[in-house]
Amino acid sequence: MSGMTVQLGDLDFSGVAPIEEWTAPGGECLFAAMVRPDPEKRPADFKVVYFGESANLSSADQLRENPKFRCWVSESGSLSNLFIGIIAVPGVDEDTRKRWVRGLCDQYHPICNW
Repeated sequence: MSGMTVQLGDLDFSGVAPIEEWTAPGGECLFAAMVRPDPEKRPADFKVVYFGESANLSSADQLRENPKFRCWVSESGSLSNLFIGIIAVPGVDEDTRKRWVRGLCDQYHPICNW
């Protein structure tokens, strides 16, 4: 998986790339939809707009089908400013992944999770 890594607290979201260039990893994961609030002045700064989880994130099309996708695009201003990163969590069950997402949401308050 290509892309950069973005650290949020003590977690590293890897493979961060614009959604149009992003390659889905497959398998269980947590994911973050992020935007760059000021891409001209601070291109490496990211703001999370959504945290989610998947049992098998095998394509970017799955993300586009998310009910909150329009919110992500609205917050990003354009698809070129919408980035996706993941944390692979092989073998982790859905309940645990959802609990982790709730914890991340409680900590970061991403606007599109509400």
